[in-house]
Amino acid sequence: FGDFNDPNSNVSQMSADEFSEFLEKTLSQLVKVCAKGSLHYICMDWRHIAELQTACKDIYTRLINLCVWVKTNGGMGSFYRSQHELVFVYQVGSGPHVNNVELGKHGRYRTNVWQYAGMNAFNNDRDELLSSHPTVKPIQLVEDAILDASNHGDIVLDGFLGAGTTLLAAERTQRVCYGVEIDPRY
Repeated sequence: FGDFNDPNSNVSQMSADEFSEFLEKTLSQLVKVCAKGSLHYICMDWRHIAELQTACKDIYTRLINLCVWVKTNGGMGSFYRSQHELVFVYQVGSGPHVNNVELGKHGRYRTNVWQYAGMNAFNNDRDELLSSHPTVKPIQLVEDAILDASNHGDIVLDGFLGAGTTLLAAERTQRVCYGVEIDPRY
């Protein structure tokens, strides 16, 4: 579950070309250690769609879907405040990917519009979570994505672990999480 929306990161100070190059380098390294057919979920702000698509065109076999996480409240923005986040679902290599949705066949009815409260909603643990990472994802959102595309005991890789949401979600869904985080504050 790659997340590139942290406004305090070095990413926010890169040019469009530098950001595309950064994405290409990091995502291509993740692909090298993933099984063919596995899916990568990449969270990206709408402002950087072009950079992500440029970086991913030679890395992934195909874009499986674009999911939209609809949050409870609007977040950043001055003209229109963003109340959503984009989640790109890319496939690594050829071959089948795990599909635990299959149009409800396994009891999971899912669409590409995901509705979960964001951390800008006034939850009891909001301030604590935001102090740990500015773009914390709800654990249930990540759990659902893991349940959609993996099986018990599978490895879940997060190359941008941040506050550890994927780690917690993997534990709760009985998967094994491997994660990398470059920023020492996380």
